[in-house]
Amino acid sequence: MNNKILIFGAEENNLKQIDVEIPLHRITTIIGVSGSGKSSLIYKVIAEEAKRREKIDKGLAECRDYAIRPKFDKIENLPYCIVVKQRGLQQSHASTLATVTGLHELLRDEFVKDGKIICQCGTEVHPPTPSDIINFINKNFPTEIIELIAIVADEKYSDCEREIALLKAQYIEEVIILSSYDEKERIKKVKTLKHLNNQYANTIKINLGKFNTSASLQKAIDTYKSIAFDSFQIIVNHKSYHFKYDYICPSCTQLYHPITSNLLSFNSSSSTKTSGVCEICQGQGELQTLNYEQLIIPNKPLNEHFLNLEHNGNCYKYTSLCDDTLERFCKENKIETYKTFSELTKEHQTHLKQFIEEKLLKKNHITISKFVTKITCPTCHGSRLNTKANAVKWYGKNISELLSFSVEELFFFLKDKKLHHTKIHHILSVLIQATIGYLTLERSTDTLSGGELQRIKIAIQLNTNNKNLLYILDEPSIGLHAYDNLKFINLIKCLKQQGNTVIISEHNQHYIKNADYLIELGTGGGIKGGNVIFSDTANCYQLPSIEVNRKNHTIDLNNALYLENVCYHSIRNQNFIIPLNGLIAISGVSGSGKSSLIHHVLSPIIKQYLADKTINTQYVKSVKNFDKLQSLVELNQSQIGVNSRSIIATYMGFFDKIRKLFANTEIALLSNFSSTMFSFNEEEGQCEYCKGLGEVENNICPSCLGNRYQPQVLEVIYQSCSIADVLNLTIDESLLFFKDDEELVFYFNTLISLGLGHLTIGRATPTLSGGEGQRLKLAKSLIESKNKIKKGNFIYILDEPTTGLSYKDINKLFSIFEKILSYNNTIIVIEHNLTIIKHADYVIDMGLGAGKLGGNNLFSGIPTDLLKHPSSVTAKALQDTYDKDEIPLRDLELEVSSFNEQSDFAILGKQKTLHNCQNIYLTGKNFELEKQLLENYTLVLDNQNFNVFKSKEELFKSVSTIKEFQYYGFNPFVTNFFIYNRIAQSDLKQKLLNLSKIGFDALYISGEIYSIKNNLKNILLQNPWEFKIITNSSEQAYLYGQGWLSIIVSSNKIVELSTRLVSIKHKIIGSPQIIPATFNRYLNPCKECYGVGFLLGIENTKIIENADLSILDEGFLKKEIAEKLKGTMRLEIKPAIKKLREEGLFDFSKSFSQLNEEEKNIFLYGFIHKHFLKPMGQKNNKNDYIAWKGLYFYIRDNISKFDKTLSQDITIFEKTCPFCQGSGFNEELKFFHINNNALSCLLT
Repeated sequence: MNNKILIFGAEENNLKQIDVEIPLHRITTIIGVSGSGKSSLIYKVIAEEAKRREKIDKGLAECRDYAIRPKFDKIENLPYCIVVKQRGLQQSHASTLATVTGLHELLRDEFVKDGKIICQCGTEVHPPTPSDIINFINKNFPTEIIELIAIVADEKYSDCEREIALLKAQYIEEVIILSSYDEKERIKKVKTLKHLNNQYANTIKINLGKFNTSASLQKAIDTYKSIAFDSFQIIVNHKSYHFKYDYICPSCTQLYHPITSNLLSFNSSSSTKTSGVCEICQGQGELQTLNYEQLIIPNKPLNEHFLNLEHNGNCYKYTSLCDDTLERFCKENKIETYKTFSELTKEHQTHLKQFIEEKLLKKNHITISKFVTKITCPTCHGSRLNTKANAVKWYGKNISELLSFSVEELFFFLKDKKLHHTKIHHILSVLIQATIGYLTLERSTDTLSGGELQRIKIAIQLNTNNKNLLYILDEPSIGLHAYDNLKFINLIKCLKQQGNTVIISEHNQHYIKNADYLIELGTGGGIKGGNVIFSDTANCYQLPSIEVNRKNHTIDLNNALYLENVCYHSIRNQNFIIPLNGLIAISGVSGSGKSSLIHHVLSPIIKQYLADKTINTQYVKSVKNFDKLQSLVELNQSQIGVNSRSIIATYMGFFDKIRKLFANTEIALLSNFSSTMFSFNEEEGQCEYCKGLGEVENNICPSCLGNRYQPQVLEVIYQSCSIADVLNLTIDESLLFFKDDEELVFYFNTLISLGLGHLTIGRATPTLSGGEGQRLKLAKSLIESKNKIKKGNFIYILDEPTTGLSYKDINKLFSIFEKILSYNNTIIVIEHNLTIIKHADYVIDMGLGAGKLGGNNLFSGIPTDLLKHPSSVTAKALQDTYDKDEIPLRDLELEVSSFNEQSDFAILGKQKTLHNCQNIYLTGKNFELEKQLLENYTLVLDNQNFNVFKSKEELFKSVSTIKEFQYYGFNPFVTNFFIYNRIAQSDLKQKLLNLSKIGFDALYISGEIYSIKNNLKNILLQNPWEFKIITNSSEQAYLYGQGWLSIIVSSNKIVELSTRLVSIKHKIIGSPQIIPATFNRYLNPCKECYGVGFLLGIENTKIIENADLSILDEGFLKKEIAEKLKGTMRLEIKPAIKKLREEGLFDFSKSFSQLNEEEKNIFLYGFIHKHFLKPMGQKNNKNDYIAWKGLYFYIRDNISKFDKTLSQDITIFEKTCPFCQGSGFNEELKFFHINNNALSCLLT
């Protein structure tokens, strides 16, 4: 079966131990409703495992890469993988199509290698010779005094020994040295120079004096040209010319720069010596200016509010332009304020414009921004580069001219040209096949549609020269017209022809029909998903027909918005009618002008009109009927945020409501818990250990067991659930749970109607798929716009709302649309989904093509009339009548190089070696073994009264059998002891006081019960491992004991029950859950070495002089080391030792020889588990904490201060970790046995 990827027992997230076959060198489309498990299978299982194996196969893996993998039993024949996820590229004016695809860098390099500087006079410019320099001076400064400097070295990261030797040989007495260390010039005697610090950029120059005759200047240049390795510099009239950077035209003496990549980049710093950035627009290619014809009231003098802005009596509103400021400026510049603007002199008009622009241009209020316009920079004409950069020619064109070409134009221009980087041809070819050949290379990404950005991203990823790859594409149809989809499918077929395998996650029917193989997951989402319900060749799959019951609205063209002579990007002098009170679809191929019309023309006009009842005519000649509108909401395709603390409940805004419900419960009111207590993002109620994240380093938090909260928060119950339980409810379940709360029901119904019912309300938003993210954003917008919708006359602009929706969910979207339209509102959708277009009330079809071939209002009318249009590709798509010859299969220009033909590089059985990595991991045998160990382990515990259960249910079943007992109890320091077996006195005291405050004042110790409040001093002297806080119930004890509860049967008998390992005798608390990961050294690692089995150490005899002394004693350390550690001793070591002793943790004031083995290790390697905030310290400043970092660390941190002999004598090397004896495992593993043998021995 080497022709298939074989997956057995996949069980990530909701996958139910599924087996899957995926044919190699074929196209497989995976479908299913949202939440059916597509992402889990594709990304969590296939992609992550492929990446892991690639690291291993390429020798880049660490032992943890061998030891950790996704949840499955077996995968065979898995190739290397490239994943193209749905999150788009960052949109920025500084980022262009050329920069994000790498073409800009490659083209610049072609210019650097083969470009020529052509002066504006037509002469080719070369590096200046001495005679060129003399000619330049004679022509431009014939009578001036010239200061001449020979540049021996210019900003070289070198010790300059060669240059210094040559200077000495030439008997040069002194030079000027400049270092990037401090940028200060220093005069140095050459005979005393040895070498310079090569860590900094060094400049060496010789000031040759001042000259007033050409002959003397010529002589000086001839004399020193042999040592002026980096040319000469002259200073004349306080201006410097550096002929390493200033090239001279021999004909007209115009200056240019040498050809560098920096010169040709509009993103380089304008302060560099060879910058090619336009000085006027700073590389933006455009300038902001004000529309003075609209801003200035022509018949009003300056002192009578002559600007067309709101005025509050003292200032123009939303500006810093006040009457007294204007009056003062006019007085200083002798401008008469009784005159109108047109009556001022041109000079005064210019001064006043500059003053107004300073006050207004940076303001972004709508009443000001309507007067702000962007114009093409008049200096660089939009190229972003200056004349020196644009003087560089390659094949007769400068780089700005090439970047102004469309992808297709550049492809054909370079087709027969000789290139150093043939990759340029390939990238251009891929971009054309990705249906974006119409875009110009200079087009900034902030002007592109979401679909264009997605296709650029895909094209970047598809830009590869290898075969035998697995490509994973996440909804490539986003932003693509049906016509473009077919072209893009051809690109995917090209990949297949090159010997690659393609997996596509899609809902679009074109990708289903054109697949070789189809897998459907389901049957539903969430817990209803995770099963394979279809797996066969695509032609065996019966596509269900989509029945839409929508009744179309009658369109009245008298009740419509009119736009006359629209001009923006590719749209040129087009008229548009946009009917109101209906569903309006904007269709057309990608790049035809849909986003330009709606997002850049219509929406800004509506926003300005709604703000101040004025019309922005920058891109339109005239408009009509905008007075019919009351409000607008516009949704674009930007991605939702990626804040790791954001969950669905917080993003949507209903978590506040839920927290208030909990805060109003009886127990919360009695405990004085505000709603803040129920936020995992606030210190008040969040788990102190994981800070509310529920996990630590991708493992479940050992303190809150993944619940995010402190135990007392979880005791508050609302309708049988804690706040953590509620966050684990799906949206479908939440609807039932909160069925009596009208506001929450509205939230959940909206989310469910968009196919998101399978998601839990506590799901982190960064983990959502691109489609889920877009629909979540739509849901939020619908809810926030609820009141606007009900008021009517509302326009809702949506950009591809069907993103991520399966065909089964389309009707749900129509239901939402109908509800919005029922209030006399208007919905405008930019859409490629044919079902939406077909059932819209009115369609505006842009075309005919993209870019220069687009921008036309090809058709406006009802969908049935669109079908009759002879040239509309949308009409052909609706009728599925494409001529196959219209969509040619273009061969990509690929230089194919193959990966290892054995695409199954499963680790099992391979003989590999890796430092400190056991064979069990290198062979992959650990995965099956970990499962077996979970089923068969036994625990060797302190005594018969300790019972560890495999589940909470088993534990409480045992609790129910104990009928006679005195108290339930819990140890309050489980989290502390999980981290380390000792607890700081301040933590001990604070925790006990906090427990007492919330009602837990009774403490059981060795048969006695104490009041914490009344006996705190005596309690602090006791062994905290023996503490039992008395509770009302076993559930409460289990919750606060974090998986460990105690049943006090009598004064001399306590029954201990837990779902985690607990040993009071050995002072150890195990992981919060016993799962397969418990037996993995990287998922349950030693807390000191993090599973690697070693720590960096030093031979003690090299650093310790007398072990019978303490580190505080003179003579403990070697004398030279002690000398270098004086500052560290005072600032770090002594404060840490004092604090550790006060906290009852360690006493390092004792001699080293008196310390026990554990204390010696802590002394040497550090105590990483606890740090203490200094008095008056800031919590967010790491330097404000006291911590013991370990003697080895203090020496390593200061070793650069040691002299060469001493530092060479102290060897830092890997020492076997003394805390786990090199096993890499958490200490708890030594208590796990199988067949009477310790697992730690078996696993290591």
